[in-house]
Amino acid sequence: MKTAIAPGAFGLTGVEVGDFAQGGAGAKSVAWSYKGSIPTTGTVVFSWTSGKVQRAVKFDGGEQIANYVFRTDTGRQNNIDAPPVRDGDRISVFVPSGDASALGTSWSATVEVDGQPAGACSP
Repeated sequence: MKTAIAPGAFGLTGVEVGDFAQGGAGAKSVAWSYKGSIPTTGTVVFSWTSGKVQRAVKFDGGEQIANYVFRTDTGRQNNIDAPPVRDGDRISVFVPSGDASALGTSWSATVEVDGQPAGACSP
């Protein structure tokens, strides 16, 4: 895995992708690890992209405001009801099995703060 860590108090340090058994055939888990605390001012977006699927979680003022899967092939956004799991310096989500067929063979991940890079990662 290649990770570009942004300078400063907050930034992405790594991403883990695996199978998510509770989510059905093809479902994936995505976990972003980061340094520092999620900023309590501004907008922070954790994003993971594979094939035609973007999985993202967005915070504003330290509070979660979005948790979704966006499909570039259909232009549809599916809001996810199950909240991300926050554990220390890690946020985990899942990609539903219904989106598995649109996943690619590789992936990339980013974290942005107010639209500015705070780290990027790829396998």
